[in-house]
Amino acid sequence: MTNIELKKSLRAKIKATLKNLPPQDVLKKRCDQACLKICATEQFNSSEYVFVYMNMKNEADCSKVLNYSIELKKKVCIPKVLSDTQMEFYQLSSGKNSIKEQLVSGAFGILEPGPSMLNNIVNPEELRGKNVLMIVPGLAFTKNGERLGRGKGYYDRYIERLSQSGAKLCRLGFCFSEQIVQKIPCDMFDKKVDLVFDC
Repeated sequence: MTNIELKKSLRAKIKATLKNLPPQDVLKKRCDQACLKICATEQFNSSEYVFVYMNMKNEADCSKVLNYSIELKKKVCIPKVLSDTQMEFYQLSSGKNSIKEQLVSGAFGILEPGPSMLNNIVNPEELRGKNVLMIVPGLAFTKNGERLGRGKGYYDRYIERLSQSGAKLCRLGFCFSEQIVQKIPCDMFDKKVDLVFDC
C-alpha cells in the first residue's frame, strides 16, 4: 500500500474509534487534567504567544489552556480556515470584549474568529525570535511526535511558515489517549510535533 492509502485506512480506523468515546463529562475531566499538565511545562511558561485550536466534536478540548493563557496575559491566537488550502491565525483582543464576543460559529459549528478579530491577523514574520507554543490537533499521534491530520495540510503549511519566520516554535500535539498509535505513515511534507500530550 502507498502512504496515501495507509493514511486513508488509518483515518477510517481512528474515526471509527472516536465514535465510541466515553461520555462528554468524562472526556471534559480528562481534557482539563491534561491541560493543567500542559500549563505546568517550561514550554508553556516561557511562551509569549500561545496558538490554540477550537475543538470540534470528538476532539480534545484545550480551552483550559486558552483561558489560563489569557489570565497570564499571553498573546492567544485562534485559527480560521479561509479556503481549501489557507488557514490563518488571529490574535484575541485583551480588551473589554470577552472571548465569546470575539468568536463566531463557523464551518461544522466550530468557533472561529469573528468580525472584531479580523484586523488582528498574525503575521508570522513578526514572530521572529519570539517564544511560540502551538497546540496542534490531529486524528492520530505517535509518542515520538508523528502526526496524522485530516488530510488538508492546513497545519503542515502553517507550521512551515512559522518555522521559516524564525519564531522559537514548540509544537505540542494534543489528543485523546484513544488516538495514540504505534506508527503513522509520513512523507516529507508531514510536520512532526515536539511534544505529545494525551488525555
